[in-house]
Amino acid sequence: MADFTHILATRPDFTESDREWLHHLVADWQVIADLSFADLLLIVQDGDGNYRVVEQCRPSTVMTLRIDDAVGALVAPEMVGELDAAMQSKTVFRSTVLRAVGKSTVCNVYAPVRHDGKTLGLVVRETNMATRESNGRYESESINAGKQLYEMIPRGQFPYVNA
Repeated sequence: MADFTHILATRPDFTESDREWLHHLVADWQVIADLSFADLLLIVQDGDGNYRVVEQCRPSTVMTLRIDDAVGALVAPEMVGELDAAMQSKTVFRSTVLRAVGKSTVCNVYAPVRHDGKTLGLVVRETNMATRESNGRYESESINAGKQLYEMIPRGQFPYVNA
């Protein structure tokens, strides 16, 4: 199994500050997964230019989409074009294609992780469309709060500095 720190070490262009930013992000992102009722994946390009899952977060508020550990896995080749476009985006990038993860239909939303003027990777929010069918007020408010935090990632406002 691949290790987060080991995969980041394959990127000599990442500074120590960049690596620290990514560590802070994954230390604090559970709140986004829980509020959004969604799984999160952190994807970066490895030293060979391949997109690789370097960390994942399962929500505690709904059933996870991913039973197996995705850390270290290469991203499917058919997703590379979308990932390239998301990496170039300055804001949250929404997929136009629904995908299947196991038996679930999933909508991906990508948040470019920006730090010191460069894009380090993407946080992918995998939303199970079945959990969006009948939301009450609590669920809608929670999803909205998670969305606001998620949209702070590309602006460099999440994770918080000096929390």
